[in-house]
Amino acid sequence: MQETGHHLAQFDAGRLIVPNDDPRVVEFMDASDRVTGAVPRMPGFARMIEGSAAPETGNTGTCIGSNPRFLAHLAVRDSAEAQENLVWKTARRRLCERRADRCEAPKKQHFAVWRVAAGHGPALTEVFERLAFKQERGASDRAFGWLSLKEAQACKTRGPAQVAAAQAARC
Repeated sequence: MQETGHHLAQFDAGRLIVPNDDPRVVEFMDASDRVTGAVPRMPGFARMIEGSAAPETGNTGTCIGSNPRFLAHLAVRDSAEAQENLVWKTARRRLCERRADRCEAPKKQHFAVWRVAAGHGPALTEVFERLAFKQERGASDRAFGWLSLKEAQACKTRGPAQVAAAQAARC
């Protein structure tokens, strides 16, 4: 059960193998913007980082630093169920399954989930602090993965290898 007064934040990042306007990733960029643009209309939506800040344009414009090859995604949902629906049961899952076609293999953990107070919108500075904490110390209440989320159900119908692959496939 989701803690009362709390939402669930999920962050992932990836580095494209080529610039974001390269023909090899243009289809992905367009599809990602369409899928992400639909996120605010899905049940459980609380907030997300949107790249261009234009309504319903997705967030492929959210890059890390000034490098457009680094993409970031942050979504805050009102429950684990809503977050799982976004990750496991939408077109976003299909986009992420082909991560190796367009993103470099990450050298460090690039995925984290954590609870936030309802109404709180984490800034990228907070996101990176939590991700660094998870990278250095492993899963904890500050940042964790799907398998650490007790109320997560969709990942429990998959094996640990599938969950690990899904977390690694975030782009």
